[in-house]
Amino acid sequence: MEPENSPVFKVSRVLWFPMSVNAVALGALCCIVFWLWTVASVLIVGPREFEVTMSSMTDFIGTIELWLRYGDFATPNWKLFVLQAVGAYLLWATFGIAIARIMAVRIAKDQYITIKEALGFAWSTRFTALLYAPAIMLSMAFLWIAVFGIGLVGHIPYVGWVLSAVLLPVVLFFTILFRILAWAGVLSLGMTAGAIACEKKGTWDSVAKAFNYLFARPLAVLLYVVLLWVFVWIVQGLLLNGDSLRLHVGKLLVGFWPNEKYAMIARGAPAALEGFARIAAWLHSAVFWLVDALIRGAVLSWIIGAFTAMFLIFRKEVDGTEYTDIARTPGKA
Repeated sequence: MEPENSPVFKVSRVLWFPMSVNAVALGALCCIVFWLWTVASVLIVGPREFEVTMSSMTDFIGTIELWLRYGDFATPNWKLFVLQAVGAYLLWATFGIAIARIMAVRIAKDQYITIKEALGFAWSTRFTALLYAPAIMLSMAFLWIAVFGIGLVGHIPYVGWVLSAVLLPVVLFFTILFRILAWAGVLSLGMTAGAIACEKKGTWDSVAKAFNYLFARPLAVLLYVVLLWVFVWIVQGLLLNGDSLRLHVGKLLVGFWPNEKYAMIARGAPAALEGFARIAAWLHSAVFWLVDALIRGAVLSWIIGAFTAMFLIFRKEVDGTEYTDIARTPGKA
């Protein structure tokens, strides 16, 4: 895929992104902040139940997936979803850009920057990132208003029904464009972050480049995303799965001397325990929770790093811009 003398993607001709402790730390912090934001949101909109807080993380992703696939906005608590969406978007515009910046400098320059420098860069581009959603949603809103207007005509008996059939090709075309914008908008979040981190240009320029590379190399994008999905599935779904990890820890600790009470304490399962054993299980559960945050942070940093690498690859292929040509970090020569 890459030239033999490529100085950047020499490890893999398909896709390469580095391991960065600072990016993992930012990713873990991002996951913790989003969880705390969700807890605060549950306290605001209710119902104030522990099960609601735990399930709301999965419900948030499920709601987005349902909307992308069918256009349905079905969520157990729409107020909670809106607050979560706002929190996730703000985190993407700050922590996400900071992680992308760390990865961009690491890939392009083989240099390390501090968390402070990365966050400083993200703060300097905050308005560029925050305008991403309005840029996408304005186009989608235009398409929706046009289709809705045709729908109003279709409500008229007889004449409207005939006109609806005549205008159906337009409706189908606009609906397809709407779906493309929705999917591309979500998918290009990663490459737009990479564009901002690499070039530090305006919103429309960053969005335009991300969309251009998506549509200029659709098969390559699909293959890279599938490759990334398989990698994440293996690492987080199999190797570092939270529930499996807890069970494995419990089994290894008891060894040849089975002790069910200690095994439950070790894997952080307080439900069936009482007294101090329950407290000890909660303590183990808290440690597991922190480890889970680090694992999710690592996965998040790899995902953002992969999309940043994709941006650099496609920029080189489409525009001929060298991998090492990225915006200077503020305050550095």
